[in-house]
Amino acid sequence: MSVDLAVVVAGVGAAGAGLSAATAVWNSVRERTAFARGAESAFHRSRETASEEPSFDVFFSYSAADSKGFARELAEALQHQGVRVWLDEDQVRVGENIYAKLGEGLNASRYGLVILSPQFLDGDWAQQELKALLEREGEQKTYLLPVLHGVSHDEVFRYAPELAMKRALSSDVETVEEIAEDVAKIARP
Repeated sequence: MSVDLAVVVAGVGAAGAGLSAATAVWNSVRERTAFARGAESAFHRSRETASEEPSFDVFFSYSAADSKGFARELAEALQHQGVRVWLDEDQVRVGENIYAKLGEGLNASRYGLVILSPQFLDGDWAQQELKALLEREGEQKTYLLPVLHGVSHDEVFRYAPELAMKRALSSDVETVEEIAEDVAKIARP
């Protein structure tokens, strides 16, 4: 994080930008750092209290920009296939700690389905979820199921090479129903 800040501050200084630009950059860095610390802390707390048997088949990780369209359609198609889906819109209530609920959702799920869209690749929040999913996969507690939505394999490789090494489903090639069928074959109990 300090390297990012040094580069950004140097760039702001070199460009002769005013104090408001430097303040905005500093606030952005501070917010990302606070997010990462809060998410990691809540994730680890919920991991300690996780039950042995997962109560969900698939944890959905996606950009909020995709929530009303593709992500919701895919979640509903999976539920129609008998897959138990953890979707934040359905599981996190107003006033609840989002970080803690995400950690609980990760721990309660056998698979992590990641919808890789342009918005996902640009989002800080999504990066934290992906980091947690990759950590769990490394511990062999959750397995990642990548779904490309409006992005190429090359874009995914530049974003996260470890994801590019996995066979992914793609909304450019398959319909929502076909993707749901493929995921259900793997994830359904």
